[in-house]
Amino acid sequence: MTVTDAIEGAIEVTKGLNEIKSSNLAFAKEALQITAQAGEAITPFIPLIGLAATAIVEIINIYQTSQYNKRICNSLLDRARLSEIAIDQLIRRRKENEKNFKSQVWYHAFNRFVVILGKIKTFAEKVSQLQGFKVYFKARSVSEKFNLLMDDYDNAMKDLNFTMAIANDQQRQIDSESLKADLSEMNEFLEKIGDNIEENSIKMSLIYEEVQNIKSMISKSEINETKRIDSNKLTEPVVGRQSDTRGFRGRTKRRIYMNAIEVACRAINIPEEDSPDYKITQPWNQDPNIRISITKLLIQLDDLSKKYVKPGCSPGLEPQEIANFDIPSNSLNDKSDEIPDDVDFSNIDVDFEPLIPISEGVKAYKEKNHEKAWKCFNEQAENQNSLGKYWKAFYLWGGLFNQKDKLAALALYKEAADDGITDAQYRYALSLLDKDIKSKIQTNSKEEAVKYLRIAAENGSGSAQFQIGEGYYNGNLGYAQNLEMAKLWYKRAALKDDKKAKERLKALGVNN
Repeated sequence: MTVTDAIEGAIEVTKGLNEIKSSNLAFAKEALQITAQAGEAITPFIPLIGLAATAIVEIINIYQTSQYNKRICNSLLDRARLSEIAIDQLIRRRKENEKNFKSQVWYHAFNRFVVILGKIKTFAEKVSQLQGFKVYFKARSVSEKFNLLMDDYDNAMKDLNFTMAIANDQQRQIDSESLKADLSEMNEFLEKIGDNIEENSIKMSLIYEEVQNIKSMISKSEINETKRIDSNKLTEPVVGRQSDTRGFRGRTKRRIYMNAIEVACRAINIPEEDSPDYKITQPWNQDPNIRISITKLLIQLDDLSKKYVKPGCSPGLEPQEIANFDIPSNSLNDKSDEIPDDVDFSNIDVDFEPLIPISEGVKAYKEKNHEKAWKCFNEQAENQNSLGKYWKAFYLWGGLFNQKDKLAALALYKEAADDGITDAQYRYALSLLDKDIKSKIQTNSKEEAVKYLRIAAENGSGSAQFQIGEGYYNGNLGYAQNLEMAKLWYKRAALKDDKKAKERLKALGVNN
């Protein structure tokens, strides 16, 4: 092992420990006790455990903030929690598992497990938001994708002997019912919003992306979490101030919490259960298990409007007011769990070579170290890493390290595209139109290219969005000429900072 390899390994372990610590999962404290100085065989697995911890936390957060398909997200959350238990047991029983930690086969199996967790996270991310769900809904059956992921997850658990995490018939029945209920609800929702009308769909997408663009600009702003507490724990200040009441119409008031902490308080409206008002406020419930999805909300609002609102009239609500209080949240930094800043790999007896992380492969590509980059992408692709497949395809298509093989690249681009890699979707679409490829494949390459171009566009590829705009502008790619639709697609691409789209809008006299 070279000095450079040792340094890079130490960096990856330290990064993994940081990810584990910040996750605050069940196995965090136990994992932080692992140091390479003690010659722990599990140490090379720490970067992978860190990635798994990050994926698990993100799946939990996605469920808690999901806007759509909450039942599906709940099933995905079950797998995340089971994975947390499995990793916790693995770390606590690391001495008994030392033989596995020294096995190349077991290392690759664990890497596949982490890759699948990442895919579950991506799937949850997509189906929990309207835009992402629509992409899956049009590109591939949501249930097909879900079942494939669950099969991959179970197989990965079997390879690692994590038998407690393998779904049984009862769990699969729960999954099936969740899928059926969510998809039925989503179908009804899409019908109500007129999503089957092309122009309506694109306008909604444009609005969504504009909002996301604004959110990204303010994402660094610090926002205090709002807490709800018992009003009996609040008292008025002994000494009043002129600023005790402030805000719009004086709704924000200063109070003393537990006779110790000054807090800002504001009243909110909580209607009685089962009332129309209660149904409307359910989506804002702080408990994700109670909070209903936006799709369910819209369906309920539609039903309520038909029952209670006369044509031409607006509904009037008279909710009761109870107190809600803003308590500043103080982050606690536990300094008792220290992360080692010097890791020595020389005393770890393992019989395998850890995979090069994708980030290191990309760095090697940028530095034109194609041998290292190819080694990274090739091994990651063979271990079913979606980004590894994409980069391996990129290398094969351009012949950057070895001979060009466009057919092999095309197959890998499609696999990565179907795994949700947006750049792969766009490059797969372009590759299908390559003259060398068109003569070698039997499928309708143009039809397939347009399909994946649209998927890439819906997933946020500015280049793909511009190309669809061009399709509408010129009346090709299977799109009828439509200047207004072209403008909408150009606007979407411009939000992604696509220069060609901005130039096209300027030429059309449109302020983007």
